Amino acid sequence: MRKTNEKWKVFNEILFWLSIEGFLLYGVAMELIEYPGLLFTYPYLFLMLLAGVRICMQGNDWKEWLFILSMGVIALLSYRSTGDRTVLAISLLICCVKDIRLERLLKLDLGVRIGTAMLYIFLPFTGAIANHVNEIIGGRPRTFFGWFHPNGMGKSLMMICMEWAYVRHGHFRWYDYAGMTGLVVFLDLTANSRTAELLILGMLFLEAVSEIWKRKKRDIYVIWSGLTASALIGAMLLPAFAVTFFKRLADGILERTGTVGSRLYLTWEFVQNHGITLFGSAYTPGSGEYLDMLFANVVFLRGLAFGLIIIVLSILAVRYAYRERDERYLLLLFVFFAYGMMESEHLNPIYAFFPVLLGIPVFNQRYGKKMQETEEG
Repeated sequence: MRKTNEKWKVFNEILFWLSIEGFLLYGVAMELIEYPGLLFTYPYLFLMLLAGVRICMQGNDWKEWLFILSMGVIALLSYRSTGDRTVLAISLLICCVKDIRLERLLKLDLGVRIGTAMLYIFLPFTGAIANHVNEIIGGRPRTFFGWFHPNGMGKSLMMICMEWAYVRHGHFRWYDYAGMTGLVVFLDLTANSRTAELLILGMLFLEAVSEIWKRKKRDIYVIWSGLTASALIGAMLLPAFAVTFFKRLADGILERTGTVGSRLYLTWEFVQNHGITLFGSAYTPGSGEYLDMLFANVVFLRGLAFGLIIIVLSILAVRYAYRERDERYLLLLFVFFAYGMMESEHLNPIYAFFPVLLGIPVFNQRYGKKMQETEEG
């Protein structure tokens, strides 16, 4: 009986891995295939079905089923209002994380991301895909190989460094610092994705400070949770700031104040055009009103109901990580929330595992010390 249970757990974990890595590989394929046709729809639906099967097989109790059903209803209503199927995938991945081993997932994900990054860099030289060399984007020439956008290249390398820092946290040596610094230099000379570069350097700095702090035998968890909570608060306040104070500075001022100003302006403009709705509102075709900040995207585009769920789960995740004294989990949350001040793509499962982190406090109450000891053993 015990062997049967172990095999069942392994099967469930493999199903989970297939769902997560399937979304990542789907995203890569959609960038590399010029005319995807039917491939644009059916593999994505299959991956959502796979995550749904995983949810049904993970042994939820009645409270967890209540959360799953509630979130499913809100996601469906948001999908009806926005026409964006991503909200369904986000909800499924949040709900399919029961009893996962996060370190195993991230090691697997790290390997897949390194492999796909090599494809993005080397395939353009074979002529198989376009090579983006010295294209003027954001007022400066940027080279981003086979990625669709330079920020996409930045995000890919940032994710690799996040997982690198997670796996090596507390054991950084000179070659870890040198390797990640080398990636920053490479990124700066090519895609010049400044947000990703700053966050990678921030991770290196925090790793160094964490090591020094531990040697002095001081409580590092307060610092990690404080930084992560500050990043979360900052990511939430920026959209609120945009739709309150910044509305007084409209009429063409904000969109000329650089990246931050333009994104705040777009947030203000979207709310002016669509209002704040319970279940979201679709973009106006051809308007360019793209919401590129995490909480602006989930609250205004996908609806107040869905946005509040993401906000509550984000707060629970920070609280849970502090309670479990899990620096590595806090590191991941910190980077995602800091990145979310200016970007929203990581909410989408085809780019990142962020929804998985949000589901851990609800479904993975055994993730903490005992689960980590199991992983390390």
